[in-house]
Amino acid sequence: MKLNQLTIQQAIEKLDAGEITSVELTKACLERINEIDDKVKALLTVCEDEALSEAKAADERRAK
Repeated sequence: MKLNQLTIQQAIEKLDAGEITSVELTKACLERINEIDDKVKALLTVCEDEALSEAKAADERRAK
């Protein structure tokens, strides 16, 4: 299963188990957005840099 297809519960379990990082999960979601948003036009703004920065911070908090 692709990371962007995980349920929230599955993502939390994988994060807690150290199987994935927040950055990996965020990148997978951003890649999917880039693949399909031209077709569906569901998003007005995608803040990639901010999302990745927050994901990195989340990974750092988890590591403590």
